[in-house]
Formats: sequence, C-alpha cells, structure tokens
Amino acid sequence: PLEINAPAELEEVVVVSRLEDPQVETAEMGAAKISARQLRATPVIFGEPDIIKTLQHQAGVAEGTEGLAGMHVHGGETDQNLYMLDNVPIYQVNHLAGLFSAFNTDMIRYADFFKTSFPAKYDGRLSSFTDVRLRDGDTDGHHGSARLGLTSGAFSIGGPLGDNTTYAAGIRRSWLDVLTVPLMALANAHEEDEKIDIHYYFMDLNAKVTHRFSPRLRASASVYFGDDRLKSRIEDTNNDSY
Repeated sequence: PLEINAPAELEEVVVVSRLEDPQVETAEMGAAKISARQLRATPVIFGEPDIIKTLQHQAGVAEGTEGLAGMHVHGGETDQNLYMLDNVPIYQVNHLAGLFSAFNTDMIRYADFFKTSFPAKYDGRLSSFTDVRLRDGDTDGHHGSARLGLTSGAFSIGGPLGDNTTYAAGIRRSWLDVLTVPLMALANAHEEDEKIDIHYYFMDLNAKVTHRFSPRLRASASVYFGDDRLKSRIEDTNNDSY
C-alpha cells in the first residue's frame, strides 16, 4: 500500500548577525571595519601584522608593487588614498620604501575603510579613506604586552590614571641595523681597499590619554612619532671616510 506522510513543519528560525561591519549595519556598501583581531590573523611577509596589507585583500583594492604597502583602490594611484590616525592626517605611512607601514598594530583598536560612499566630512576624496583608531587603556588595571618578530620588536602598556582617565602607550623598533652587522663584517672581510658600513632602522611611538566625562562623552589626546634612520660610511685605505 502507498503511504503518504504529512509534510514536516519546522519551528521558527531566528538568524542573528554579530558582524561589526558598516557594510551590514548601514547602507554604506563601500565601507569596511577592520578589527585588531582581523589584522593579526592576516598572513603577511615576515610575519609582521600590517593594516595596509590587510586592506589589500578587500574587494576593489589591488596592491602596488608585490609585498609593499602601497594600494590602488578602484584604479586610483597610491598617493590618492587618505590615511588618518585618530582624526589626524598621516602623509608618510611607509617604512623602508613601503615594505612596512607606519601603523603599530599593537596599538590599533580598529580601522574604518571607505572606498566609496565617503562620509560628508571626507567628501571629495579621490580614491579611498582609512580612519585608524588607537586603543584606549584598560580601566581595571595596568596591562602590557611584548612582541618579538623577525625584523622588529614592540612593547605596549596601558592602564588607569584615575577614576575616569586611562592611558595607552606603545613603541615599535626594527633591528635591521643589528642584523646588518654580521653581513657587513662578511662583506668587508674580502675587501682590503675600502670598508663599507651601512645601518638602517625605523621606529614608531604612540601614546594616548582618554578621559570619560560620562558614558556617552569622552575626550582624548594622542601623540605619534615616527623615525627612519639610514647611516652609511665608506672608509678607504687612507682612513678617509664619506
């Protein structure tokens, strides 16, 4: 005999999205929010997290020279992208000709990336706009972290400065100048007429103080300092250097 089963009925299914992305929460289809966790999870050269290299994986974004920090958004040039750090424009965002960016990932809370549908206050941008925000210090105690990479090291610390004030500070420095010491020694071992000495390093320093007047009102002050140093010296047999 032919048996006919009654159709199965499912209970109500509720789908909840937890994505913290302007592309989901608003109508800004050309926007993306890059979290600190996403930055650390993106594989990059030398294992150094990099905000610009993470943005190169976004749709509509193409990297410039492979492995470097430049990017072309919707066919624009690399110098048509605006970068800001806590609402302050940063015009030199690269170290070592673009191999590393000037943003210390350990100090980044998140970054808003706009390739279309720019907010009204940034209207008139030619290619893209990236708003990088530094993290605030912890209110429940002093905490620090240290990181050792193949080419640089970083240290950060943060904590309270009172009931409603916090601080956060971080420094990153490369040790490329240390790595070049044995290389220069090997190169000069076979040279009798002249000795070559080349040292290069870069450094980034970030600091931020935040005061909360109320749960919805706060003020902050941040400081950024970046430095690139290249030293070269050639010494000939007459002890003259230049």
